[in-house]
Amino acid sequence: MKIKVHSTWIDEERQIAYSKTDEVELVNNKDRLKALQSLVGGYIELVVHNNKHYLVDEEGLLKGFPINLWALQELGLQLFGNVLELSEKLD
Repeated sequence: MKIKVHSTWIDEERQIAYSKTDEVELVNNKDRLKALQSLVGGYIELVVHNNKHYLVDEEGLLKGFPINLWALQELGLQLFGNVLELSEKLD
């Protein structure tokens, strides 16, 4: 399964927000849940928007993760921390 990982991080000293997208592929279906949790940084929450599936950390806001700039600009959603864009639905 191919996954796009949209990340945002803040440089507090320079007061600059950075955003990037990486593509990863899960090859071991045995530990898929653990791999997805490690990519978002905690327990996963499914977000469905315009018939596409995304995974986020369900406690991203509480953990103080920054707002995800990609999700805000591209989807118009306020999601916090890494956003995983799935290429297919989860089983």
